[in-house]
Order: sequence, then structure tokens, then C-alpha cells
Amino acid sequence: MPGALDEALGAVAQELIDDLGKTITMDVTTGGTYSAATRKRTGESPTGFTANVSPPVPLDSKYFDEDTLKHSTTMVFMARKGSTFTPKENQVWNMSATQKMTVVGVKEFFSGDLIAAWAVALRQ
Repeated sequence: MPGALDEALGAVAQELIDDLGKTITMDVTTGGTYSAATRKRTGESPTGFTANVSPPVPLDSKYFDEDTLKHSTTMVFMARKGSTFTPKENQVWNMSATQKMTVVGVKEFFSGDLIAAWAVALRQ
């Protein structure tokens, strides 16, 4: 059962990311089929979301395993509180009009019973 610590740490994570990061608008793309021959996905269904994320930071081995580190280029932090969705591996985030990133790893940070924030490993 969520307690006072969950509420307090969730709010701290949200405040830090709000103060240090920025709000991005992204299309989380699901479904579709990847063709190795064309190196493209077809039949995708994008859903628009906004989220506050930290500025991109270098990957860190204390958050992700060796395999995830090999397949990632950067990571961001995202607070659960105030978020309308959950980051998951293989989501495609349109970080801007010209930058599409794929989620390759998600690390949860718990404040007690609830997730306070995520570290999200991304690959271009």
C-alpha cells in the first residue's frame, strides 16, 4: 500500500526533472512489422504523449546491464508522478521532428511501494 514516502519521493523526482529537464512531445509507436531487407517498420500506430524528461546523459553501468549499454546511445530520467504513460522497451519516441529514438532499456526507481522515476536507455 502506498505511503507518505511514496508521495514525498515521487514529488521530489517530479520537481527535479521539471526544474532540470524539459517537456517533450513524443509519438509512442506501437505495432507494425520490421523488415530486415528494407530496414524499416510498416503498419505502426503512433499515440501522442507529453512527458518531462531530464536532459540526455551518458549511459551508466550502475543502471543498465552490459547488453543494454552496448545497444544504447544515451539515457534520460523520467518521473512517474504526472506522467500519462509508462516507458517500455521497443517503444519508438519521436523526440523532435528529426530525432527518433528507440527505448532499449528501462530501470525503475522505487520510493517504497511505487515507482518514483525511470532511467530510460535510448538508441537512435
